[in-house]
Amino acid sequence: MKRIHSIDILRALAIVWMIQIHFVDNLGHWAEHDTLIYAITGWVGIVPAPLFTFLAGVSLFISLSKYPPETGRRQTLRRGLVIFAIGLLHNLVNWGAESLFDWDILTLIGSALIIVYGLQHVSLAGILAIILGVFAFSPALRGMTGYNLHWNFILREYIHNFTLKDLFLGWLLQGFFPIFPWIVFPLAGYATGRAILGASDSQRQRTCAQRVVVVGILLAFCGALGVWGYTNYGYTLLAGWRDYFSPITFYPASTTYLLILLGICLTAFAGLWLLLDSSPQSVTRAKWERSCLFTAVQRYSRYSLSVYIIHHSVHLWPLYLAGWLRASDRWYYYTDAIPVWGAIILWGTFIAAFYYVIAQWEKINGRYSFEWAIARIVKG
Repeated sequence: MKRIHSIDILRALAIVWMIQIHFVDNLGHWAEHDTLIYAITGWVGIVPAPLFTFLAGVSLFISLSKYPPETGRRQTLRRGLVIFAIGLLHNLVNWGAESLFDWDILTLIGSALIIVYGLQHVSLAGILAIILGVFAFSPALRGMTGYNLHWNFILREYIHNFTLKDLFLGWLLQGFFPIFPWIVFPLAGYATGRAILGASDSQRQRTCAQRVVVVGILLAFCGALGVWGYTNYGYTLLAGWRDYFSPITFYPASTTYLLILLGICLTAFAGLWLLLDSSPQSVTRAKWERSCLFTAVQRYSRYSLSVYIIHHSVHLWPLYLAGWLRASDRWYYYTDAIPVWGAIILWGTFIAAFYYVIAQWEKINGRYSFEWAIARIVKG
């Protein structure tokens, strides 16, 4: 199967935008958080995590389509466990022992691969029902388990005890990227991949992709309608309905946020697939493959996991060192090191400099990258 350009483009955009929000959030002056430039970076920054997790679901379908059932089972379970373990190690190395079980996006993706694999034989209607159930019950489950008690929303800190109960609830409902509600993105990605890429012929694939675009637009509209309803009538809504007609929030992922971002993911993937992947001989596909961005996008997509982990170390470790040297406190400069525009310049510098690193990796077939290591473990 040829590489799917729509996946490469969206994954590359996701990693570049994610680096941007991390540099700005973690390095930019706290006093500038109400400025226009910070607001713009913040709105862009809410897109990458849904894109990553949605594409993980699409990629899972593609992977399972390549191999016999037993091979697919073994490789998927291994990949899920390895990514989960890498997520914990990433938390430990880049954030510290106290953040080991903050449940980062990598632990979500690792868990989601295993969960979605277990649901691969469920019908598309059944997967849709599960997604609707997650939408419906996530706000109530958060309330029942005391979500707000585990968060400092001003500092965006997740607070928990190292007990089995807190660790389980953090993974399921309360951490940075818990299963509820974030599982909707890999589930929707898998279902979308199955519906479009698994269709019996090219005409059905295109028809399905067109329908997915429409569904995505409708979902985003419903999310925007929920924000409008909250803004104009929120004070008259019964308490339970405020979880559905709500502002856009990331912690927790509000229902309106989920709807809008799921709509964006569906529309972006299906739309790009129609444009670039639905016909291998299309003029648009040929033009893209000749463009100056083609190689850069493929490389950042192929090494997105390595980029994700390493960019944390590149900007956090010097920040910690400066804090220790200045005040014997590694958090001294956290979210208050440099102006926001300076953080944006550092982001651009990292993107350009790390592209050279990726190019060198390419020359040795990715040896010693995280992707290379996972492939060896999974296929070993």
